[in-house]
Amino acid sequence: MKIVNPNTSTSYKKRPILKWGRVNRILKKNFQIMKDLIDDDKYNKVKKLILEKKGFNFRFHTSVIKSPGLTYTNVYLLSWRDIENDEVIISRVPETIIEEL
Repeated sequence: MKIVNPNTSTSYKKRPILKWGRVNRILKKNFQIMKDLIDDDKYNKVKKLILEKKGFNFRFHTSVIKSPGLTYTNVYLLSWRDIENDEVIISRVPETIIEEL
């Protein structure tokens, strides 16, 4: 869809805006996939391809926590961290981090 800015007469492409209901459904699905894979373990190493096949969408998350040398991407109370060979580690967000939020 092309939009024309009447103030500058410059045309540009506008990205479609996702509705909150759709975003929430994607986040819930991501969370459920992660929850099923971690089960009662403290963490689990998983190939990204497995997550994608289950319908996981890496673009949707609730927060990002950066610590020296590591980046944790969170979906509610679960997080993932990229490691080598197109794998991620799925874990629970540590209690100390939850208290800081």
